[in-house]
Amino acid sequence: MKFDFDEPGSTPSVTPLRADPISKDKDVSLSVVEHTETRIRDATKRQFNPWVTILASTTIFFAVLWIRAITGGGPGPGPEPGPGPTPAGSYVGIFYNDADVGKYTQGQRDFLNSAAVAGYLEKHATNWKKLDVDESVAGLDPVFQEMADQHKTSLPWMVIRNGKRFSSESIVNADQSLALLKKWLE
Repeated sequence: MKFDFDEPGSTPSVTPLRADPISKDKDVSLSVVEHTETRIRDATKRQFNPWVTILASTTIFFAVLWIRAITGGGPGPGPEPGPGPTPAGSYVGIFYNDADVGKYTQGQRDFLNSAAVAGYLEKHATNWKKLDVDESVAGLDPVFQEMADQHKTSLPWMVIRNGKRFSSESIVNADQSLALLKKWLE
């Protein structure tokens, strides 16, 4: 018998083979098997399966990722850690614009230059700074960076942090601002 697989999906046709009279069944069955294997092998070679390419490419891609992860060849280091926790205590930031000091009222200038205010802050505040808003606060404690970023009002102004609570007030005069400092720091 001879099997013909001409078209994929078609029904095979069967053609009987002639057998040699000396070795009847043995040669016929061997010829059929050889013929069938050859036809199947040829049919497989002719058909291209795109899924094989997709599967092979995906496997190689994930193998490369896996090797990079194990050997440390992955993406660079993670983001920089944020500032640590703020130490407990009270902090005071006095913000002003050095270019506009001449436009401030006499009471505001008195507060900015007052030795009594500086002495009071040295005694009662954990840390305090007088900062020109035109200068960078990048090198300062994170507390002062947060004060500069989040608590801006009209200049000059003062930010008081006591624990996790903030107060942000405009500086009107020395007496009013000193009273506010005493309220928050004592």
